[in-house]
Amino acid sequence: MYFVSHHRYWDQEVLRAEKDAQEPSLTKAIIKCHWKSYLVLGIFILLEEGTRVVQPIFLGKMINYVENYDPSDSAALHEAYGYAAGLSACVLLWAVLHHLCFYHIQRVGMRLRVAVCHMIYRKVSVTRYQSVYLL
Repeated sequence: MYFVSHHRYWDQEVLRAEKDAQEPSLTKAIIKCHWKSYLVLGIFILLEEGTRVVQPIFLGKMINYVENYDPSDSAALHEAYGYAAGLSACVLLWAVLHHLCFYHIQRVGMRLRVAVCHMIYRKVSVTRYQSVYLL
């Protein structure tokens, strides 16, 4: 099932290249096949990096609270609790997003590797068949 989509995009690229009198591009075929999955991964990575940017802000606010500590100011204490909760939530969200992104990137990469190896094998077997039986 997965090879059919690669072959379909590769066959379309070969037809386009023959029509334009150019060499077919494996990169273009791969981009056309996988752009949706990489777009979703890009959104996850954007969220992951956004949480990494917010973490130092929360940490700075907590350090500011400790530097300007006033035992009688309960509003500042509750604000510091909010910053600590925000920092904890950012760390947890970053950990989940990081492992999710890494898993899916590895998965797509392995699929690409298998598909490209299969396409190379297919090309070699066709070339070998032509050299043996057509000469």
